[in-house]
Amino acid sequence: HCIKSFTEAKLKKDTINEIFKITMDILSSVQNTNSDQEMPVQVEAALALSSIASEHQEKATSFMKKNIGQILSNILYLSTKTKNDDLQDVFKTFLEDFEEEVEPHASKLADDITNQFIALAGSISEEDENYDNACLTAVGMLTTLENLMDIVEENETLVKSMEECVVKVIAWILSNKKLDYYEEAFSLLSSITTTHISPQIWSGINMLSQIIQSTGEAGGVEYFVDVMPALHNYITVDSRTFFSNQEYLQDVFSLAKYVLDSPDSGEEAECHALKLLEVLAFQGSHISGICKTSVELAYNRGYNCPEREIQTAEMRTMVNTVLCACLFADQTPDSLQFLDSCGWLNNGLNQWIEDFENIQGIHDRR
Repeated sequence: HCIKSFTEAKLKKDTINEIFKITMDILSSVQNTNSDQEMPVQVEAALALSSIASEHQEKATSFMKKNIGQILSNILYLSTKTKNDDLQDVFKTFLEDFEEEVEPHASKLADDITNQFIALAGSISEEDENYDNACLTAVGMLTTLENLMDIVEENETLVKSMEECVVKVIAWILSNKKLDYYEEAFSLLSSITTTHISPQIWSGINMLSQIIQSTGEAGGVEYFVDVMPALHNYITVDSRTFFSNQEYLQDVFSLAKYVLDSPDSGEEAECHALKLLEVLAFQGSHISGICKTSVELAYNRGYNCPEREIQTAEMRTMVNTVLCACLFADQTPDSLQFLDSCGWLNNGLNQWIEDFENIQGIHDRR
């Protein structure tokens, strides 16, 4: 408390370094003590160190360059032991304030976060009295892992070295059906597929497909909007690999059809499924059958589903946008012949033009 009270004071560099040494001595004992009585003091030391370092970043740089790895490792360990969510905020603050100093330690920190998250999330259940706090701490770890990925995103070597940890976390969450962490897992999957897709990550398509099409508690269409960014990446970031594998195509088409056919989806999710068909049509127009399948799925949902009439202009516009996209992109006469046989070409195009003002919001969504 005394140290924190000096946060805004004008301190000399020597004084700051002395304060850092005191708090470091306290934090350094974190992983070497079994006494719960010392943990409140260690938590306060972490909070104090963060406050002083944030307020005096320039003077703290040289100290952090030498010690930031050990500091963050100790804070992470302490966070797991105490389940104190404030410590996750401290961790994030250090990441934001000392990005350059953190970068050399990113791989080791990612490994620590991964192992400690799995240890924490695997040791608690909803029946535990402290479940909510522990769950918040675990979620904070996943958010921190994603922040760490953002810091090193321009360093391809570091990104690839961290991928193994991220994939391990995602696979553990999804295979163990840890629903409380699905949103974070999908976000992490989106992050590691933004610029390139490693061989080990392609299996995620089938895993996502199974989760969305699951009828049990561990999945369902309610998660589709959350997985859409990752699916978009799979199709667009490495289109050559995606379209060269029939299983990937089948999984994604099956997924889009499932969402469009399900009465539980809701039009927001259906708009995203239609967007997926549009992306498939543009990216895979050179492959026979892609546009034909996309145009049929979109048309059937928009015009052959009387028991589920479209309620919003956005949804109607998205259906017609997919049909227009297929007309434009199809390198065969399939889409034109299909829509002509359905009598859509005149009335459908007129309706799409009337709804033109609704295109931008939905069309820009991944």
